[in-house]
Amino acid sequence: MSSIIVSGDTSGAITLAAPAVAGTTTINLPATSGTMTVTASGLTSGRVTYAGAGGLLQDSSNLTFNGTTLTSAGFSGPLNGTVGATTPSTGAFTTLSATGAISGTGADNNIVLSQNGSTQWRINNSNAGTAAAANLLLQNGTAVAGVYLFGTGYTTNGVLKANSASLYNNNSAGVSIAADNASGVITFASGGLTERMRIDSSGNVGIGTSSPSKRLSLRTSSADVGMTFGTGANAYNQDIDFLNSADSTSGRIRYYPDSGFMAFWTNGSERMRIESDGLLQISKGTYTGFWIGDAGYKMFVTAGRLVAQNGSNGVELAFNASAWAAYSDIRAKTSLTPITDAKTKLKTARTVTGRYITDSEDVSRSFLIAQDWFEILPESVDASDPERLSLRYTETIPLIAAAVNEQTDEIAELKAIIESLTARIAALEAQ
Repeated sequence: MSSIIVSGDTSGAITLAAPAVAGTTTINLPATSGTMTVTASGLTSGRVTYAGAGGLLQDSSNLTFNGTTLTSAGFSGPLNGTVGATTPSTGAFTTLSATGAISGTGADNNIVLSQNGSTQWRINNSNAGTAAAANLLLQNGTAVAGVYLFGTGYTTNGVLKANSASLYNNNSAGVSIAADNASGVITFASGGLTERMRIDSSGNVGIGTSSPSKRLSLRTSSADVGMTFGTGANAYNQDIDFLNSADSTSGRIRYYPDSGFMAFWTNGSERMRIESDGLLQISKGTYTGFWIGDAGYKMFVTAGRLVAQNGSNGVELAFNASAWAAYSDIRAKTSLTPITDAKTKLKTARTVTGRYITDSEDVSRSFLIAQDWFEILPESVDASDPERLSLRYTETIPLIAAAVNEQTDEIAELKAIIESLTARIAALEAQ
């Protein structure tokens, strides 16, 4: 079967040629006036006719047009136009539907969008099946990454859930989110468009604040702020670790959920523990105790004794003891001087009863007066605050003991005199 192909040139020649598609081409001429029509039985309705080899018309099932939607099995090269525009510009397209791949080579394989409004590239999957999802996939070799939106009927698979969106990567390099600017920040929002967390340009993380000042800043407008640690049904320890310059654990705060106590570590070892009943345990080497003020003032437990120490001096309370004991070993003392005239000094010290100004009127206490003892034994008075003198009562004992010794000596002398007089009286009576 042949057809007539009319080719217009300067000479007005008519050329007869073989068709590119087998079939019959019919030219219908109107009887008097109207439009001439040409039909070809070798072309299929709905397919786009294009010039093939030698400029001859042909069509393909890979490219169809129904008057509204252009459908192609694949695209090669740049696609330029306005997707989704209400009134597209000349040569633009409003809907892109492809059953194959959109592909091309070179640096210009772009879909170029330009419109005064929200520009969108919509990937729509209207199916609500258990595996339905609308995905944007990126592939380089065997590495596959993508953005996934799972349908309303999707069957939960790990973190992939119905109505959720996920950023996915199947290789070991993972997923990176970057703000590639010296002042760039990364923000996270939830419950709408309210910012909940950000990573600022210095790497500080803020939760509840847009101006984090530390590596992790937590802030809230409600009454409570903090972090919650949990192990569920498992009794795993819960730690906050602090690393040294060698990246090994130097400090730690650890909670033992089953036992209910909390431990604190320094220099790689546990130093303090708060038991579940509130009991505080503090240790230092072979000692258990705590430091007050600085290293010169400390309280600790060792060998069954509670020791309160100030430098090389202090007091201790032995197990089952009812009174504190002070260090009094003569081997630890020097420059010893006897206390003299103790009885006279002691006689000037007032011994009274009364109450502190802050006491209620029904309180009565026994007192010595710090000012009296500052005159007779200043070593027993703490005058570091001149407006509030303190008396170390136990340090008055040496003066009292010295006075007792003086009285004992006087009593012995008087006893000797009495014994001598008694003997003389007895001798006189015997005459």
